[in-house]
Order: sequence, then C-alpha cells, then structure tokens
Amino acid sequence: MKISLAALLLLAAPLAAQQPAASAVLHGRVVDERGAPIAQATVRVEGTTLSAASDPSGAYHLENVPSGPQIVRAQRLGDVPTRMPVTMPTRGELRLDMTHANVP
Repeated sequence: MKISLAALLLLAAPLAAQQPAASAVLHGRVVDERGAPIAQATVRVEGTTLSAASDPSGAYHLENVPSGPQIVRAQRLGDVPTRMPVTMPTRGELRLDMTHANVP
C-alpha cells in the first residue's frame, strides 16, 4: 500500500495544530535603586494579557510566557514604567530581576 506525501501531510496537519505553543515561566524581583523590594508593582509582558503584582518581597511569577523576544514592563501606580527586553526560552524558566526607579 502506497501513501502519497500529500496524504501524509494532511494526516500530520491536525497533530501539528494540537501542539501547544512553546511557553515558559518568568519570575524574579522588582527592587528600587537601593535594592529594597517594591511591593504591588505590576509586571506585564507587553503584547499579551499576562501580568502579575509583586508581593511584599518584590517577587513576581508569570506562567505561560511565549518563547522568543519579549518586552517585560514593571510599573507602580504613579511611577514611570521600567521596560526590559528578554528572550524567553522554549520551555523551563527565566529569572529577571528588575530595578525600578521611583520617579513619577
């Protein structure tokens, strides 16, 4: 029985469509210029709906961050945002500590 290349591609297409997008975990801390933690800063991956608030120790945790180049933004209400470029891995996790200036 011979199966054509076109038939194999048609069979494989639904399988490829079911593969989840590659994503990873992004975590770290938001601190000020002196290294003191900044609580309640919103950490966001630009161009996505992913965001988290930093806890009292400045820690944040974001899951399902798309792989590849991203811009991560930290901002506390009334402050100028801090933006940092990162390249997210296909899987696993990446630590990104951000120093945020308390400048309105």
